[in-house]
Amino acid sequence: MITTAQIEHDRRVLRAALLDHAFRPGEGWRKNGRPFGWMIDCREVLLASAVLPALSRLMYGLIADWYPRAVVGTGLAGAPLVAAIALESARNAKPIDGLLLRDRPKAYGRRRQLEGPIPPPGSRVVIVDDVLSSGATAQWAARALAQHTLQPAGVATLMTFEGSVAKPLISDNLPRRALFTLADLGIVAADDDAATAEVLWQLGGLNHDDDVPFSRPTRCGELVVAGSNRGEVLAVDLAGALRWRVAVGDTETPAPPTHCSPLPTPHGIVIGTDEGVLHCLDPVTGRRHWSARCGDRIGSGLVGDENSHVYITATDLPRSGALVCVDATNGTLQWRRPLTGYAHARPGLAADGRTVVAADNAGMISAFAADGTPRWRRGLSAAVKADLTIDDRGTCYCVDFDGFLTALDLADGRVLWRRKLGRRLYSTPLVTMTDVIVGGDEHAFCLERRSGKVTWVAPIGRRARGAISRLADGTLAFGCRDGTVRFVSDGGLNRGMFRTGGAVTSGATSLDDRSILVSSADGHVYALRSPHPP
Repeated sequence: MITTAQIEHDRRVLRAALLDHAFRPGEGWRKNGRPFGWMIDCREVLLASAVLPALSRLMYGLIADWYPRAVVGTGLAGAPLVAAIALESARNAKPIDGLLLRDRPKAYGRRRQLEGPIPPPGSRVVIVDDVLSSGATAQWAARALAQHTLQPAGVATLMTFEGSVAKPLISDNLPRRALFTLADLGIVAADDDAATAEVLWQLGGLNHDDDVPFSRPTRCGELVVAGSNRGEVLAVDLAGALRWRVAVGDTETPAPPTHCSPLPTPHGIVIGTDEGVLHCLDPVTGRRHWSARCGDRIGSGLVGDENSHVYITATDLPRSGALVCVDATNGTLQWRRPLTGYAHARPGLAADGRTVVAADNAGMISAFAADGTPRWRRGLSAAVKADLTIDDRGTCYCVDFDGFLTALDLADGRVLWRRKLGRRLYSTPLVTMTDVIVGGDEHAFCLERRSGKVTWVAPIGRRARGAISRLADGTLAFGCRDGTVRFVSDGGLNRGMFRTGGAVTSGATSLDDRSILVSSADGHVYALRSPHPP
């Protein structure tokens, strides 16, 4: 007799295997040649020795009370399922034979369509498969079995797409059971009832509509500071009241757009412009302390260390870039190192301040010592445009435009692991105590830092971009290209959303323990309170 504890354990084992191996974001192609956003491929799970014991017990338990004489499988997925159930039935002294159904009768040999120990006419049989989507395969199998004078009693699958197919073909009266739904795995939302975040305040007139990530509003002490693609830098207090607003650039020419996110330092607020100049502004008045030219364009964020160094990735038009180090006290250039392409990603800085890592659009990750000495380079398969993240264990995380999240050893650039999570990733990895979290084409993913194993998946808006904010209760906030901000628990549960009037391309940052800041292409900065109470 299988205990409830054993069933729960088996479900955890199988669920983890389905998430880590069967769910394939950014993979697969339709018959018309167009790509899938994601697909399910259970074969790696069905043929894994570590999973088969749990799979056999669960599938046998799913169909046992139908009392079939045999189970019938089709295709590559059917064979291991049939074998697993037949073996488990023998262990339980309630034998169920296995049958395999071909697409058509074999053209030679015994010329049979149904293989295996065929039971007497009228026997009850159960159709088994890995996934039930439209139901077309199950219907075809039921008709074929009827022609063999067998009575289909039901259909049992590992997973069902339930309402996820546009035009289900299911029209018979066969009972259908599945071990998991897509919602059980977090691949689709369990329901559409999402709480709405509270708007604490909003500030308009910052940005024109733009597909380039905006300057991310950043808390700087008792101020919130943001750049604007209209050529200004603004500061408001924590209640949203304007403190100062200054144009950047020369007074004789139009102010250049500012997509760079501000960096608070002890010497002032440092921010770059699209004309390649770095400015340090007084936090009280917005008055300029110093300016320093770093390249032709500064479009990424900045990082700083305890020694008053600011590190910038600057673009040299048309297609090259550099990692630049500037003294935050006076804007003096400390060193400049070339990259292999132009740069969009904010550099990553090691916790001890000894190593800084930059990425570029050629897909090259370059590491330097704090004094500018080159350490290593590692080429990836596609452009890296999202900010880099370095954890406290010396691992650098980066996402690329081939849809991979890659973990690199900070010491030598060695690839520790690499996971395909979408078609194109533009979300900054967020590191927690044990995990790394990233947004994809339409899902959020949580992976083990050590191994890259997927531990949960959550549906979010289309094309997550920019930073992920983590609030005090563990709630995660994702900004998305479809104009939504999505709130997800630290276990992958839906906590609510907010819809802006334009794309949210720079992600979310924390305002306080329960609130976040986002900049939208509708021209507003929003301060939002999480819809989930603490």
